[in-house]
Amino acid sequence: GYMLAGDDEVVARCRPIMSLGGNTVVEVGAVGAGIALKLCNNMMTYAAIVAAHEAFRLAQACGLSAQLMMEIGKVNGVVTPQMGAFLTGRIEAAKRAEGAAGTSGGMRMAAAPAADLGRKDLRCALDSAEKLGLRLPATKLHAEIIEDVFFGRY
Repeated sequence: GYMLAGDDEVVARCRPIMSLGGNTVVEVGAVGAGIALKLCNNMMTYAAIVAAHEAFRLAQACGLSAQLMMEIGKVNGVVTPQMGAFLTGRIEAAKRAEGAAGTSGGMRMAAAPAADLGRKDLRCALDSAEKLGLRLPATKLHAEIIEDVFFGRY
C-alpha cells in the first residue's frame, strides 16, 4: 500500500494519481507521518522475521516439520506473507543443505541485500527513537542480530 501525507489540499490532488497503482492508499496525516509509520512498520516486520527464524530453529531442534510449523502459524494468523516467504526460503535452504554446515552460496547471495536493508531500516528507527528520547531495547537487539538471522549464522 501507499502512505500519503501532507496538507489536505495536496493529499486530495495526489490521491487519484496514487490510486492508479492499484494498491491501498492510506492517508496518514502531516508531512513526516509517512516515514515515521514506515519505520514502525519495518520494526514490526524485522521483529517478526527474527521470531520466525528462532521458531524455525526450535522446531528443527524438536524434530518438528518446519513446514507444519509454518502452516499452523498461517492458520492462527501469526505468519504473515513476508514471514511465510522467509520461512519458505529457510525450509528450501535446509532441504538443499541436507545437514551440511554453513551457509550455501545461494543463500548468501539472497541474504545480503535483505541483511543490508534490515540493518539500515532498524538503524533509522533507532536513530529516530534516540532523537525522541525513547529506548527500544528489543529493536536494538534485532539490529545487532538481523544480519546473522538473514545469513542463518545461528
